[in-house]
Amino acid sequence: IMPSLVGSEMCIRDRHNECGLAYLRIAEEETEEDRFWLKLDNYASAIKAFTLAGNAEKVKDTETLYSELKPKVKLPTTRIDFDEETQKQLQEFQDYIKKLAEGITKQEPEDIYRTISNGFFFPKYNDVIKASENKKNDFLNFVTTIQFDKNKNISSKGTDVEKGKELFDTYSYQIKMSVLPYLHYILVPGIKSGKLTIENFIKFLATQSWIGKPHLKYDLGGEGKAVNWIGLLSPSIIEFFIQIQGWVSTKYYRPSFVLAVDSLTMKFEGLLRDFCERMKIPTSHTRKKGMQEAYIHNVLDNDIIKQFFNEDDLLLFNYLFSSESGLNLRNNVAHCFLDYEEYHPDQMFLLIAALLRLAKYDYRIKTNN
Repeated sequence: IMPSLVGSEMCIRDRHNECGLAYLRIAEEETEEDRFWLKLDNYASAIKAFTLAGNAEKVKDTETLYSELKPKVKLPTTRIDFDEETQKQLQEFQDYIKKLAEGITKQEPEDIYRTISNGFFFPKYNDVIKASENKKNDFLNFVTTIQFDKNKNISSKGTDVEKGKELFDTYSYQIKMSVLPYLHYILVPGIKSGKLTIENFIKFLATQSWIGKPHLKYDLGGEGKAVNWIGLLSPSIIEFFIQIQGWVSTKYYRPSFVLAVDSLTMKFEGLLRDFCERMKIPTSHTRKKGMQEAYIHNVLDNDIIKQFFNEDDLLLFNYLFSSESGLNLRNNVAHCFLDYEEYHPDQMFLLIAALLRLAKYDYRIKTNN
């Protein structure tokens, strides 16, 4: 039995190797620059086939070809402008949002923060699902599609990947059309007028949310230490408010949100893990190096934590931090995939909103009494 199994395994590897060589031949036939994206896709398929064949040398050689070709790949773009009627309707919608936002800014600071945390102007999960299903183009079922990430790498193919892209494409469009204008018309005028300040924002987090509650952790020596997130979050919050103040005070100042986005993005993984610890949800996973702490996508995919957050908030958190089809800020910041020009106040608006939406959850410790 054993020799037969070994022979079968070798036969399968030989087939994968032949497939890899075939993909390379097809790739070499693509010589026109406007078809380099197809050439790159064949290199990607070859790498996958050689990996399955266990041909490490060919994997390395093809990865070199892939890396050399990637900078040369250019995708044709087409711009389609809205007609005048559509532009008029969009402007009326923006004016409507601005009017509602102005009403919100008349509230007390705590009420403004609570309004953002409730997220009534964010897309609802069920609505996004329905919209993404209706948006699906049946024509694409009959053609081969290739998905690229922001670094020109070809994404994995599959129904789940395509379904996720449709979902987050729809969500992203709705975020840009309604949520970001809301946040802009609330936060920027609120900070400019002095109603929303560094002090009352940090005070809100410290006194009105679980984030301000100390959490006791123990080291290996058994010594307890109270951990409080306010000190870790404050630098990014202060930087955000300072940049907005400079932005609205003079037309000559060009704000930079690099420090604020980088800092606040990286804190969310720790915030979510801390929330899990308080809820007695395991945050350790087994990996090659042994047991390690969960990353943000592991936390958000945890079935237990989904019982604590509603679907609308989970959709926002996944879109912002973990989904390759969303902004994926955690990955892009951690691996320095964002250029200076790609840092934008919109990212901070969404991060501030996500922080408030995470802060609205609370917990109470039950006692025997």
